[in-house]
Parts: sequence; C-alpha cells; structure tokens
Amino acid sequence: MFYSHKNVRRRSRNSGKSTTNQENHSTSAFRLRYSKASYDQVCGETSRRPVLNGSYFSTDHDAKLKEIQPSLKAHYRTGDDQVCLEGTRVKLLEDIKTWLRRFKSLSSADVEAWWRLFWLYGLAGSGKSSVANTIAQWAKQEGFYLSCFFCKRDDAELSNPKIVFPTLAYMIAQQHEGYRVAVVELLSKALVSASILSGDIDNQFDLLFKDLLPHVGMPPCAHIVVIDALDECGKPSDQKKLAQHLLTLSELTPWIRVILTSRPESSITDVLAHSDLCRLSDINAEKE
Repeated sequence: MFYSHKNVRRRSRNSGKSTTNQENHSTSAFRLRYSKASYDQVCGETSRRPVLNGSYFSTDHDAKLKEIQPSLKAHYRTGDDQVCLEGTRVKLLEDIKTWLRRFKSLSSADVEAWWRLFWLYGLAGSGKSSVANTIAQWAKQEGFYLSCFFCKRDDAELSNPKIVFPTLAYMIAQQHEGYRVAVVELLSKALVSASILSGDIDNQFDLLFKDLLPHVGMPPCAHIVVIDALDECGKPSDQKKLAQHLLTLSELTPWIRVILTSRPESSITDVLAHSDLCRLSDINAEKE
C-alpha cells in the first residue's frame, strides 16, 4: 500500500530540474510582468466585461483562448447523486479541507513545506469521483479559484489526453488576469496555437505552464486543480506523462495545489508513489 501522511520537503528528488533549463525555450520572451497597460492593450477597452472576482475578461480574449480548443464539459458534476452522502468519508474530506484551508491565504508560513499534490487512489466504484466532486464544489463555495478535468473512459472528449492541458489553461486564464494576458500574448505569435493543437503533451505543458506560470504574479486567491479518473484518459503512456506534468504543475508556483484521483495503475503509481511532494491516500483504507 502506498499511503503516507507527513510534512514533506518543498521539492522532490527529481524536481531540481523542473524550473531550470528554460532559458532556451522559444517562449522565454514572455517572461515579464504584466501591467494594467499591457492588459488593456491585449484585451481592448471596448469589449471588456466583468467576470470572476472583479477581474475583466474580453470577448476577444475568450475567442483567442478558445483557439487551443479546451473542453467545455470537463468541469465537476453537480447534483446530490454526484457527491458523498452526508456522514460518509468524513475523515478523508476533512483531511483534504484542512490542507486546503491552510493553503488558501497564500501567506501561511508552511505553505511551501507541505505536500503539493493529493493523490486519492482505489478500485473502480470505490467512491473516488464522489470525493472529487464534493471537494470541487466545496472549494468553489469557499472562494478558491478552481480548474477541473473529470475524465471519462466512454467519452471521446473527456478521455482525450491532448485536451487536458489546454482545458486547464483555459480555466486558469478565466480567473487569473496576469496568466490570461500571458497566454493571449503567447497565442498571438505565429504557429503557437498550431503547436499546442498538435497534441504533444510535453510541448503543451512547457508552452502553457512551465514557461509562463512562474512569471505572471500572484493571484488574489489560491487555485485548486482537480483531476478525476486519470486512469480513464488515454493510454498508460499518456497517463504517465500527465501524472509527471501534474506533479510539476503543483510545484511551479506557490498558489497552485493539485488533487488527483485514479485507480492505482502502474503508469501513475510509478510517478507518484515515491514523490516527496505527494500525499497518497488509499480510499479503501480511509475510515468513515
């Protein structure tokens, strides 16, 4: 069993190279601070409309972001039949909520020291998706920024690994103004959209996250990324790449945490089971 629960070091054994060696990448030119003037230039004063948390989001922005073809149905499921029944999974849910509450303010002294990714694993039908839906709905109600991808094996769109990162990028951009401007500016460059749409997962991650997120500034609120049923997305090789990059995503900035659920497939276990950044939890070992 892979379960562990401890305070961990800030970086994993292999993470020393996650935020270095970036200087030769073609998007290094986008590493800059985005001022309001830069935002207005990209967005355009005439087409702005208010969105989340008092920020602004233009129709032009939305059209540009949709060039990377995000899924618009990958969000968490609503409805009483999609969440944990009252009185069930109490300890597990409270553990996750406690972790997220400590992280929410982005000012806690131990925000850098705690684990960055929560991996809930278990067999099919064990209730992982109910936990993911419950936490996603709670996080939204609590005022966190939230991005989700709920995978589904029998859905061609929700089982496609090539649209996971474009979808997360689209959702984060809707809520984080600095990141939104950075992505829009990136997509204005020739061939970038085509490169993202080519479906190379490694390239998508580098372009949309690794080269941008550390340089767009702190948002006003912590951001939670929820990935459900990763084992239902693509081939094992795709799942392994996604798991590796999601682990890296969790440490790229101090304002993102990742919650991931899946079966304990070797493609995912090999990546997460021994990482110092990851809290592992067997849903079947969690007492009610």
